[in-house]
Amino acid sequence: MDTGSTVNIIFSDTFRRMNIELKEVLPTPKPLTDFSSVTEMTLGSIKLLGMEKEVTKIVDFAVVDYPAIYNLIMGTPWLNAMKAVPSTYHLGIKFPTQNGSSVIWGSQKQSRLCLLAEQKLRHIMTTSMVNPKREKTTQPPAENVSQKDDPKSSPQATALDEENKKTSEPNTTT
Repeated sequence: MDTGSTVNIIFSDTFRRMNIELKEVLPTPKPLTDFSSVTEMTLGSIKLLGMEKEVTKIVDFAVVDYPAIYNLIMGTPWLNAMKAVPSTYHLGIKFPTQNGSSVIWGSQKQSRLCLLAEQKLRHIMTTSMVNPKREKTTQPPAENVSQKDDPKSSPQATALDEENKKTSEPNTTT
């Protein structure tokens, strides 16, 4: 559940695990911007039956082909349709049913694990995008090190060597 999301999102990986064909997606791509201002295009949308406790609703999902640790994200459209009251402090959501009201409780431990896993996934993705794999190049053997890589051949080291030679040579003029 994401109280800041203006759409309900289902990830294509979850979609495939549910054995739903992509041809069932209504192909109406729309831009979707995340909280870090990165914009992705959706593959389209699909309506699925959502059953929460005693309540059954048809939920409209935006299908996104983007790796995530979540199966889906229930946003404000679902919260409004359910007439739900979320509590991020209590990790719960309360909504009316035919027999009164019902509550779905979250788990602090699971929330923490999801957060850490999502951060790890994002780090892997950004690292692979910043540092694409390159072909291996063979390093030259140590004895063939170029002068620019050799600290003894730097201009400062050469100047010091010249200075040392002058002071260490005996003075032949007297």
